[in-house]
Amino acid sequence: MRVKLPLHIKTTAPHITPSVRLRVFFLFFAGYFVSYVFREVNLGFARYITHDLGLSGADLGLLASLYFLGFAAAQIPVGMLLDRFGPRRVTRRACCCSRRWESAYSGRHTASAQ
Repeated sequence: MRVKLPLHIKTTAPHITPSVRLRVFFLFFAGYFVSYVFREVNLGFARYITHDLGLSGADLGLLASLYFLGFAAAQIPVGMLLDRFGPRRVTRRACCCSRRWESAYSGRHTASAQ
């Protein structure tokens, strides 16, 4: 349903197709899902983490709260970077840094396990 605007109001918004809306929805859904998994992953492994590392429930809660504090502390600098450089450049750099860190960590972990 289209809303009729008064003649003096001009809109320049492009028409967004349903396929674009669906792609954007799934991208945001995937981002939310990954964020949710990162927040809740230690719940599924709590039994193994506490047993292998000798942690109590309080220690595991401290680890989870430190993750949340780190996540919250990153919001302001990331927001400032997004405002200054734009989402495309910041996201591209963050993905590149994340890939490098993950590959370096997995390479060390694999080498030390052998």
